[in-house]
Amino acid sequence: MEIKELKGILADVVSRVRKEAPAVFDEAIVKAELAGKQAPLKKDFEQFGIAVYLRNGQEAAAGNSRVGFPIQSISKVFALEVALEAIGEKVWERVGRDPSGDPFNSIIDLERAKGIPRNPFINAGALVICDILVGLGGRHGSSRHVVRLVERMLDEEKMELNQDVMDSDRTGGDLNRSLMFMSRHHGNLKDPVEKVMDAYIHQCAITLDCRGLAKAGRFLILDGSNDDDGVKLKAARRARRILSHHDVMRTV
Repeated sequence: MEIKELKGILADVVSRVRKEAPAVFDEAIVKAELAGKQAPLKKDFEQFGIAVYLRNGQEAAAGNSRVGFPIQSISKVFALEVALEAIGEKVWERVGRDPSGDPFNSIIDLERAKGIPRNPFINAGALVICDILVGLGGRHGSSRHVVRLVERMLDEEKMELNQDVMDSDRTGGDLNRSLMFMSRHHGNLKDPVEKVMDAYIHQCAITLDCRGLAKAGRFLILDGSNDDDGVKLKAARRARRILSHHDVMRTV
């Protein structure tokens, strides 16, 4: 596909989303009122961006693709890549590979599974992955493994951490800490809770725009089909593993 054609497709997607956004916003207002929750902000429904990064290094984007946002739970994908690269299949001795029918932050599910999270993309699993990363140490600090991966994928471009996310998770995050205490009770958390929490906060606070996120995630498009480099072949296998797990979780 030519880059010009791809840009046209993305522009059409943005146009259709913006057309539907007002009705979606009105529906969200009603649902928030019925649930007794805080109403959504209109400005959040007025910003939509999309970006695609190609294997040849070209990129296409449309809409508000330059608006930065903290990547929050998206960071779990990057954390899993770092853990798999560091210790390989041993990751699955501490985290499962199954979908979960419970809420993503369920402590009941974790207790039922005796401290082994169902998968690395629910909160309990992401925190155990962070514990693995903290245990790696490293010259950049035990809380910055995911930050460093993203920086490398961005070719050392400037990247910021969202201070609001950093502050809110440090003063809040009680449920996440409870999940970690449950994991530690069952012997599946090796490092201090606050140290693991700090690593999780750092990765959630990573701030990117759509273009940066597309570029940072380019390790997921490796397939190794035309490469004899052993390192790249291993990276391609990890990418396929991560994508397969994400697909399973998404179908639940």
